[in-house]
Amino acid sequence: MNIYAIDINPQCKNLEEQRIKIFIGSQEDRTFLDNIIQELPEMDIIIDDGGHTMNQQIVSFEKLFLKVKEEGIYLVEDTHTSYWHEFHGGFKKPNTFIEYSKNLIDSLYEGHLPNNKSIQINERTKHIVGISFYDSVVVFNKQIRPKPFHIRKGTETIESYQPTELKKSTFWMRLKNRLFGFTDSFKENDRGKVA
Repeated sequence: MNIYAIDINPQCKNLEEQRIKIFIGSQEDRTFLDNIIQELPEMDIIIDDGGHTMNQQIVSFEKLFLKVKEEGIYLVEDTHTSYWHEFHGGFKKPNTFIEYSKNLIDSLYEGHLPNNKSIQINERTKHIVGISFYDSVVVFNKQIRPKPFHIRKGTETIESYQPTELKKSTFWMRLKNRLFGFTDSFKENDRGKVA
């Protein structure tokens, strides 16, 4: 197993070992991350346990998420800082990592929604199949999202449901047939009687 780490403290470079590579720089520096991406292989898991400010978490996610292997995980820790003012957060404050993550939820339903330009669809969101929220942690499951499809099983034809066409007697007869095994000869006026 190889471990790749990012830290802003140059002294962390001294902690490198044979299978541990440490890059020194800021996780919110897009140019720095672009350069690192060239050196990184695809990862099974990326854990963001960095500076915890909103910009750091968002920039890191936007730059590093696609380095996760298919069926891998991108995990952001200490997301409670989205609610703390000293980390540039606040309850329901736009541009916190929590609000950013919530805005990605609609992309999961892309195939079920009409064309809507307000839904964020890009190369990242097309590879998110699940987002899990826990206390202080947000987890993104990476996998190319399959297009939804509808399937019909069985050979019995089912009438489409039209509320204005559905009559009580037909409904009750079908229900009784299902529950009690009565035949179609069961009479409407016998409704409510149990044989």
